[in-house]
Amino acid sequence: VKFAGDNELYSAEKILTISSLLDALSAERDLAVVYRVLVAIGTLVFRDSDATEMAETLGCETLISEAVKELETIHGDSSNPALKNISACARELQEALKNANA
Repeated sequence: VKFAGDNELYSAEKILTISSLLDALSAERDLAVVYRVLVAIGTLVFRDSDATEMAETLGCETLISEAVKELETIHGDSSNPALKNISACARELQEALKNANA
């Protein structure tokens, strides 16, 4: 899905997509799926201040932190490469949310 061009034209679609991804992030426990959801959110907010603002309004940073903590509790093993990738992706996404123009 590409929402290039006029930001206002795709505003509703971006909100729906980000909201759906955050719902999936909250419910999903499969490491591969969670990683892909994080990447999808990052793709939507990358250098898009409107999408970043929408994600912030929907509580994206908090939901990411909660999801990672829950996965660490469930999967426990800190040497798990998939869990390490998720943690790194989550940190990078949280930084991107803080600075939409980075």
